[in-house]
Formats: sequence, C-alpha cells, structure tokens
Amino acid sequence: MIDSGAYRETQGPNRSPAIDALAREFGVPLGSPWCAMFACKAAETARDSGEDGDAFPMTAGSQDLLHKLTAMGCQTSLTAQSLLSWKGAAVIRTDPDGAHGHVALVKERLTDASGIITAIVTCEGNTDVLGSSNGDGAYNRHRWIPLAPYKWTFVRLDNFAGGDWWG
Repeated sequence: MIDSGAYRETQGPNRSPAIDALAREFGVPLGSPWCAMFACKAAETARDSGEDGDAFPMTAGSQDLLHKLTAMGCQTSLTAQSLLSWKGAAVIRTDPDGAHGHVALVKERLTDASGIITAIVTCEGNTDVLGSSNGDGAYNRHRWIPLAPYKWTFVRLDNFAGGDWWG
C-alpha cells in the first residue's frame, strides 16, 4: 500500500509537493480535496508492484469513485458486517448534498468476542488525527461502527490489484 506518511499538507490546505503532484496527475486545480485521488493512487501502486487483478478506476471525486465502482459491478453494502466475508474494501461517505463525501481504504476489521465488527482501521488521505474529512495529511484511522451520522457505503475490492489485503 502507498506510504501515507509522504502525504502531509505542508504548504496550506490540500497542498504539498506530493499532494500537488496528485492534483496535476488527476487534472484538478491545486488545493482540491484529495482523499479519492489518494485511494486511487494507492490502488495503482499495488497494481504497479505486480499484484494481480483488475485496474482500479482513477478519479478525483469520492462520489464519482462510488459510481464507477458500482458501474463496474462491485458489491456494495451499507453495513460493516459484510466485510466479514470480503478480503478487501473501501468505505465511501456521501454527504447530505449527495455530491460530496470522503473515501478511505479499509485496512483491518476489528470484532468483538462474538464476531461482530465494532471498528475498522482505515488508510485515508485528506484527514487528520481526529478523523476530519478535510484534514492535514494521510493517516491510518481507527473508526468505530456505526459510522454516524453520514451515509457510508462499503465497496468490495477483492477483484482489484492489491485489493485482497486481508488474505
């Protein structure tokens, strides 16, 4: 997976040499939100490292990514418990306006003694240590289930290169 420590906003909101390079690569203005670009770049990095699987769609928007993955036939779920039978996933938040949101790659599923998922560990860009979706870098986050108050869609990524990280 991509080195999340290389992505820190050192030149203002949504700006650093690495984040600016993402914006240029994806053809969006400098300073644009970058969580989806980070997730797509992480998937591309897995494919470039020789992982088998389908090519991940490249996009700068979280909602566009959700639409593209759905159009490609990826299984989706509104419940984290679906993750128990999957080998890799993203989680995509949709804001109340339906046009904006946030995306993270799910690195790990944490369960209680009865096997119920109670939290997930994510790798996400444009967040901070408190979990903001407009933060100062890329971090591994610990998020409790349920993920309220927004709509979060889990998307199965097993078929993509590097998307089966739970084995």
